[in-house]
Amino acid sequence: MSIESNRTSAPFSLNAVSIEMIKQFGNHFPGGFFIYKAEGDEELLYANRAVYGIFGCKGIEEFKELTGNTFKGMLLAEDYLRCRASITEQIAGSDQNMDHVIYRIVRRDGEIRWIDDYGHYAETDAYGGVYYVFISDITEAYTKMQADQAMRKAVINALCNAYETVMLITDVRTEAIALYKNNAADDNMLQIRSALKSVRYTEATNQYIDTMVAPQDRDWLRKEMCIENVLANTASKKQFAVTYQRISEDRNRYYRVEFIRVSMPDGATGIIYGFKDVDYDVRNEQLLREQLQQAMDDKQKKDIEISRVQEAALKDVLTGVKNKRCFTLMQNQYNQKVSKDFIFNFAVVVCDVNDLKRVNDSWGHLAGDQYIQDACKMICRVFAHSPVFRIGGDEFAVILTGVDYENRHTLVKTLRDQVRNNSSSGGVIIASGLADYFNGHDKDFKSVFDRADQAMYANKKELKEHYH
Repeated sequence: MSIESNRTSAPFSLNAVSIEMIKQFGNHFPGGFFIYKAEGDEELLYANRAVYGIFGCKGIEEFKELTGNTFKGMLLAEDYLRCRASITEQIAGSDQNMDHVIYRIVRRDGEIRWIDDYGHYAETDAYGGVYYVFISDITEAYTKMQADQAMRKAVINALCNAYETVMLITDVRTEAIALYKNNAADDNMLQIRSALKSVRYTEATNQYIDTMVAPQDRDWLRKEMCIENVLANTASKKQFAVTYQRISEDRNRYYRVEFIRVSMPDGATGIIYGFKDVDYDVRNEQLLREQLQQAMDDKQKKDIEISRVQEAALKDVLTGVKNKRCFTLMQNQYNQKVSKDFIFNFAVVVCDVNDLKRVNDSWGHLAGDQYIQDACKMICRVFAHSPVFRIGGDEFAVILTGVDYENRHTLVKTLRDQVRNNSSSGGVIIASGLADYFNGHDKDFKSVFDRADQAMYANKKELKEHYH
């Protein structure tokens, strides 16, 4: 392949005689070194013993048989065009005619290895354009780098899936930050973007605390979120979380910020941190603790009160149906039956209430609470003979047995027909998904729940396409 250059320099004196001279010292190079023609079939003019070793060859004959004695034959086929284009582009843009590429090779024993390649292009009288190339096997280091990148991406993606807003401190030394993900519907977006104008973690955090955090939490939260404390708490356990109150129009809401230490590609230490609304969980826990404390303080009614509180601990405060804690206990009971190969039938329905955030943002959280209650009543009316659980802010689950199990498809159709009517009348919209337990196939309750959850998301997508 010909390389055109406007540079005017004396041709390099490479010929048969000088190649013989190169052979005298080329085998003493600590790494692989070879020379090949830039034009035609890219024939190799010379390769040292280290190159043969990298390819798993004992000598030049095995090497020629493996590669055809060409540069193209040295590379894994699917890497060649990419590397060839990159080399051409780099040489054209380099004053020193230098290039650097990474590619894969196939050794004589069939093993695929990663190669680091540094090349220099020169014009010669005897051979025209040639490349002088130094190579080394970087398989272990490159594989580790890819694994580190995959792990870092997995951590970031996991946090993005769980949190509304995710930010990244790209280097703890400079405190440079970047917005990695933000919920587009967040009504505090203007404050977040304003805080980011400071571009340094400490300044942005202070502005966030001063404008968005409840006054009584500002001083202690500032200490918890300072960069020194975050680094200290993530040094060993890698993960650190703080819960606080954020200002809201009708009432303050509990939020959690979680920090995870990550290694950045340039070797710097980074911190990824995400913000999440945990108001539902925190207030339920607070209510439970208050009820338990009140029961324990009353010595004369201790037994009665504890029994009542234990029952209340399994009930959702807002809707009156069973809560997530009760759902977990029920899930454990079903897992025990599944593990003992009991033959029994059940199905799971997962429901998700649509547009709750829009209702909260437009009419306030009291209206949102009523919206959730209306949705719960609708689910309970349809599945009248089965336990209904509120397992999240806007998510419900139903475990169907007996008559409801026998009529499960009809009941789900009834619920979806009601949703269809509500879409035109302005009523509650609920996405739903159904999954059956298959004896001998499903190893635990979660397998059934996950299929129902996937079916619910498919229905949720259909609702958005048809009714929005």
